[in-house]
Amino acid sequence: MTATLIPCDQCGEIFSKPANKITKVNFCCRECLDKYNSKKFTTYNEIENPMNAKGRTIEERFAMRDRRINAKDRVGKNVHTYTKQLGEPEHRKIMRIKLGRDLKPDEVIHHIDGNRNNNKPSNLAVMTRSDHTRLHMKEYWRKVRENQ
Repeated sequence: MTATLIPCDQCGEIFSKPANKITKVNFCCRECLDKYNSKKFTTYNEIENPMNAKGRTIEERFAMRDRRINAKDRVGKNVHTYTKQLGEPEHRKIMRIKLGRDLKPDEVIHHIDGNRNNNKPSNLAVMTRSDHTRLHMKEYWRKVRENQ
């Protein structure tokens, strides 16, 4: 195979690559590829990703996600619903924004109606891990007593 000298699309350094491996974008090393992808996806998430468009309210994002979930039911296809945003669970990000601070290590987010997919701010409550466990254990024992 013939090697061809081409420039790296990230840093501009000239490097050798087999002719049959040359693609639309080429990189001299993994570090350059990672930098390129980081810049590309940061731009995508800030500008093009409809879920993160500037000026879009949380309610509008929920409506978009609900439409995608409903489309999954209608069409029967696997539709991604963006339950994580940039690696952070959606309910934690929403509560962090609502509170205006980072969550403490012992804090968890409780879904008031019990539906984990309902991440509307009005349905979320911050609790300590022990209070959250206590709450769910009370519910569990109440149901056990009702079924006896």
